[in-house]
Amino acid sequence: MLSLHPVDIQEGRTDEMPLDIPGITTEEMERFLDFQLRHRLPCDDERALVMILRLGHFFQYEAAQVAAATALERLPSFSAVSKYALGLKFGIRRWVIDGFTALVSPDKHCQLTQAEVEQLELMPYHAIVQTRASIEAHRRSIAYTVPPMCHAKGCLSDIDCGVAWKLEWKNKVAAHLMHPEEAIRGQAILSMLEEKEIHEVSKTCRLGMVERIKESGVLTYEDQIIEQALRSLAPPE
Repeated sequence: MLSLHPVDIQEGRTDEMPLDIPGITTEEMERFLDFQLRHRLPCDDERALVMILRLGHFFQYEAAQVAAATALERLPSFSAVSKYALGLKFGIRRWVIDGFTALVSPDKHCQLTQAEVEQLELMPYHAIVQTRASIEAHRRSIAYTVPPMCHAKGCLSDIDCGVAWKLEWKNKVAAHLMHPEEAIRGQAILSMLEEKEIHEVSKTCRLGMVERIKESGVLTYEDQIIEQALRSLAPPE
């Protein structure tokens, strides 16, 4: 190859004989050169933006990566699945965190299609399944285990207060934890218990229980499960 005179190398000189780079299609190269040479960015075309992002990453061209990533983030169609998959592929940590968190959070109720599973590939998909299973197992374990009431001084009726607390947990907290379509985050449940009066439960007892639950971390442990998974998927920089 080194012995060839430059005039003998025709590849890349004409449209009929484009430069052939393994793994890069002609369309991708045209999109990339459109951005690099003509400063054209197809802001409403997700597929084209991904091409520019991919080649920007391939050639380590930061301006292309930043421009394409910024445009993608503005698209309403840019899904959590795409954000997670592309974040892993191109080393965009914030996308991995945002996309993965949205896909495993119990309040998002994300059901993946077959096409989305194929887009994710095995390892990223397995991380979602494993994290969801861990969160579900934890929520199930606390949904039907009522934290015993610790009555505050001045509680007018330990019995009525304790029974009302148990009923609130079994009928409402458990439902919020386990509902297949309307589950909410543990932090939201804590806020609900803190702000909403419970019939026949003393306010001081209720707020005291909220503080104990906060200290135990039992309702926010799901956030730790997600953080633990992300430490492997997107290690801190």
